[in-house]
Amino acid sequence: MRNIIRSLVSLAILLVSLFLINSCKKDTNNNNEPVDFDGNHYQTVKIGTQVWMSENLKVTHYRNGDPIQYVNDGNAWKGLTTGAYCNNSISDAAANGNLYNWYAVNDIRKLAPVGWHVASYDEWTLMINYLGGADKVAGKLKEAGTAHWKGPNSESNNSSGFTALPNTYREPDGPDVIFDFCYFWTSTATSDGYAWSWVIAGNSIVTYPFNATFKNTGITVRCIKD
Repeated sequence: MRNIIRSLVSLAILLVSLFLINSCKKDTNNNNEPVDFDGNHYQTVKIGTQVWMSENLKVTHYRNGDPIQYVNDGNAWKGLTTGAYCNNSISDAAANGNLYNWYAVNDIRKLAPVGWHVASYDEWTLMINYLGGADKVAGKLKEAGTAHWKGPNSESNNSSGFTALPNTYREPDGPDVIFDFCYFWTSTATSDGYAWSWVIAGNSIVTYPFNATFKNTGITVRCIKD
């Protein structure tokens, strides 16, 4: 009888422990880390009144579970008018996320995790102005040092915590272009049929928008909390 009681007590303790562990995990995911459909967790940073991902998006499914079309061949990329993603061709692609065309950004099934969305042009502008304006912000956004950026990168301190990394982008006609820059889509279309994106230049410490980015260009994505 004593053995049965001990076994029941041990089982009860085990069940309570498992419940507490799972509860803690659930709270952490809901309150602190955005988690996409693929199960990727993202670090975040608060900048002014906004909360941003401090990592580039790497999801391969829309929020509802539908797969995003994977088109890594440059020739097949040409002429796309539906959502697609491709691999980042630089060496540290896992850290840099995937490249998406704007049709994926704008898809009603949504790229971002629940509670998050792809940042708009106005949301980028708000963040940039909070950090001091377009001609002063790049060094505050870029990862410090030369682990990813070309040297000397001495004026970059990542004081915002945004951790922008150099990246490739996929041209509308297919080839990848590698610069010491990083590009980010916004969710905002232009009035002339293109879409807004922002680019942070490598050594010039300047951030500025392209108002004529073709929607089938492959660019990285950052998300912001709803």
